[in-house]
Amino acid sequence: MKKSVKTSHHNDRKHTIRQKAWRIAGTCLSFIALVFALTAIVILCMKMNGNAMTQDFQPASEVKQYSRFCFKCALVGDYPDHHPKHNPLLEMLNNLTRHEIDDHNSECCVENDRQFKALVAFLSASLITNQDVKLPINLLPAASVSAHKHLLREQHSTDKKYGEHFPLTLNTSSHDPSYEHVRGVDVTKDGFIVKYTGLYYVYSSVQFKRQQVTDKTLYHYLHRISFNNPMQTGVLLRSVHTICQSCPQSQETSFAGGIFYLKSADKVQVCVSALGVVDEQGEAMYMGLTMLNA
Repeated sequence: MKKSVKTSHHNDRKHTIRQKAWRIAGTCLSFIALVFALTAIVILCMKMNGNAMTQDFQPASEVKQYSRFCFKCALVGDYPDHHPKHNPLLEMLNNLTRHEIDDHNSECCVENDRQFKALVAFLSASLITNQDVKLPINLLPAASVSAHKHLLREQHSTDKKYGEHFPLTLNTSSHDPSYEHVRGVDVTKDGFIVKYTGLYYVYSSVQFKRQQVTDKTLYHYLHRISFNNPMQTGVLLRSVHTICQSCPQSQETSFAGGIFYLKSADKVQVCVSALGVVDEQGEAMYMGLTMLNA
């Protein structure tokens, strides 16, 4: 009888051990399955994000360098290396490639996107601080794809999908060669149509008039219309301007500019928020673009 009881207890213990082993094994298998599932989800998400990044940003990342051009460093003032207490603006030019021409002259060159941005930042800061920069514009290379045109008055917009945006018009029949040009871009009555896909610097300036302007706060837009992909149609840049009755008329201006990846057949136009608010005779009425990776 005692032997039977011992055998029963022994069998129960073995059964309990087997149950625990199966539970542990089941837990381990569940954990391993969960790890594999999470790994698969992460890999799938990374692949999807990678495809999206490649699809959205790969064209812009293919831009390797800008056109190389050089100018004498002295044209923008004393080079910062020459003086301990140099102009902070000139520090930006430290990023440029410098070549010694002789004992008295050196050459500053722009050879890549980082250096191009440094030069643009320097020139922009110079304009803001009214620093005298003697860099002749004819030293800069003429981009093979670029345009600069004077803007005219607003036109009524029949498309209210994007709110009160009234496109400014362009003269398509002629241009003044002293300050206007068109290369590799189609000009329409209300903007530029891109012919070549690439990275562009797009800019515009609008001069407002005070007379008979009821809106004291005006908006100036850079607008893109994408015929091939309507989802990309919309505002690229927006500038807000407040009319100042006591300011000189020359200060009633608004400037907007930025770098964008534009595709063939995209239209870029300048719009304002109301009719009859721009001074089409003003000197600060223009729009332009230049292809950076030509």
